[in-house]
Amino acid sequence: MIIAEIIDAQVLIALERHLNFKAAAASLHMPAASFSRRLQKMEERAGVKLFTRSSRSVNTTDAVLAILDHAQRMVEEAESVETILARTSERVAGDLKVTAPTILGQALLAPAIGSFLLAYPEVNLSIDLSDRAVDFIAEGYDVGLRVGPSQDESLISKNVGMVTASLYASDDTLRSLGPIEDIYALCDKPLALLHHGMRSAPSLILSDQAGENHTIDLKPRLIAMNPWLLMAVARSETMIAVLPDILVDRSADPSPLQRILPDYYARSVAVSITFPSRKLIAPHVRAFIDFMSEELSGLGH
Repeated sequence: MIIAEIIDAQVLIALERHLNFKAAAASLHMPAASFSRRLQKMEERAGVKLFTRSSRSVNTTDAVLAILDHAQRMVEEAESVETILARTSERVAGDLKVTAPTILGQALLAPAIGSFLLAYPEVNLSIDLSDRAVDFIAEGYDVGLRVGPSQDESLISKNVGMVTASLYASDDTLRSLGPIEDIYALCDKPLALLHHGMRSAPSLILSDQAGENHTIDLKPRLIAMNPWLLMAVARSETMIAVLPDILVDRSADPSPLQRILPDYYARSVAVSITFPSRKLIAPHVRAFIDFMSEELSGLGH
């Protein structure tokens, strides 16, 4: 038998996904040497190479492509059995692996995690806040928080609301700069943008209530992909900042920032809770999905 254990099937699936030994082994939390030995033993049992490899690349062979579907079914069936066994108990217990983009996770997950752990004392959370694209199946994630439409058809996405960003300034800044009555008055104002890196021709795109976009060419004083930094600067300096509305709304600072040009958004994007498409979901996973759906219900409204 070529695939002797479930872990053998997981090795084949991971290597076919990553086509890189180090990355595939890491996705299964295995030492690279153990990963290679697993593959070598399967190739010995098969009598053929399942993957071709050189110093620069790893590629699939016809042999491995012929057994990948079987490997995937083995993993899915094993997961289904575990889920069925978990559902036979009323206990909501187990380890839960969650992923979310860094800023979204800090803004939305952080306030709710304590309440969830208090409500479900037998659930243990492992949370990865990262802006990279993750492979839910290969990396073993149970649930993810995502912005925008999902590109992975193997995942189920449950929309829970919108996150929006707007323009904010302190009272001192507004007194210093004077009235800002239309979006084009922003062109010569000191702005802090929530964005990755300086662009050669910076601009700010604002959407009105009808959904029409307006592009404003400008020279920002500050660009950073950290809203907490921008919020601190907007409070202490003469600066208008683009900030996520949810952060400003939940801020306990005694000197609140004022939203300017309230008929416009700098960004508006859907937020969803995402999880692998399985017929049965373990009770502790379902509890987290339901809890966060309720916690984020009406987000952006």
